[in-house]
Amino acid sequence: MELQGLMALLTKVLCGQYGWEMEELRLAGNGVDNAVFFLQEGERGKLAVRVPSVDKSREEWRWSLQKEHDLNVFCSSLGLPVPRVHLLHFGEELDFLVTEFIEGDGVPVPDTEIGAFAGRIHELQVDGLVISNQGNERMESYLARRIERRMAALKNLFPEDGFLLEKDKLQEVLSLNRSPHCLLHMDIRPVNLIGREGKAAAIFDWDNALIGPAALDIMRVLELGELDVGEFLRGYPNRDVLTGTPREVLALYRLDTALLMTDLFLYVLKDQAKGEFYAERVRLLRKEIQ
Repeated sequence: MELQGLMALLTKVLCGQYGWEMEELRLAGNGVDNAVFFLQEGERGKLAVRVPSVDKSREEWRWSLQKEHDLNVFCSSLGLPVPRVHLLHFGEELDFLVTEFIEGDGVPVPDTEIGAFAGRIHELQVDGLVISNQGNERMESYLARRIERRMAALKNLFPEDGFLLEKDKLQEVLSLNRSPHCLLHMDIRPVNLIGREGKAAAIFDWDNALIGPAALDIMRVLELGELDVGEFLRGYPNRDVLTGTPREVLALYRLDTALLMTDLFLYVLKDQAKGEFYAERVRLLRKEIQ
């Protein structure tokens, strides 16, 4: 659906069904999967509205919006700064999530501060928390299935003998990490952080979140390469989660991300250079796994 159509539907639902007084509605950002609108509402003030913007099944979108809602509520209850939820709407014509709009001041958040904030996420008590797409499945099994599926989807790019890894082998290696499990954001990047005075004022976009060992989240940060590794780790409060994790396991964590990015850049964003870069990363990481 075109953006103007989304805005018209939003206005129809929020004014007609909920009686909101919309003073301003404009596009604030447009990512791979979602459009985010800025909304000025008479009583509630500045809000952010997240609306699915690409063609996926309604079940997938509702899962995504519900997950963002649930984790925002969960993190807020434990004192982690996230946008406050105002409304989750599932309707016949449109699904969307409305949260508080938190403004940053434009001052970059140092990588050491981002590392410290990642530590805050990993320190949250997650007893009883269930991630919708993961359910009660152990991370070792969930991640093994995901890596196997991603490798199979890209097998034509990697014709080398013995390239593919089967779930049982993957799960055997992943089970070598016996670290405690915690909440993982799985997309800790500056674009998902709101900064004020050089501090992280809030984090959002929990679409990729899982429950698992902290090293998996850190390897995602390192493989994405958007932060200075040394500075990030200098701010992170517990370096033992890496030194205590076997090298092969760390390689698999990074392989999971490299496979994802290869597919994203080659087939979704059509960025050949970045796609080829991550394809080479896949080859290098595969060699580290016996």
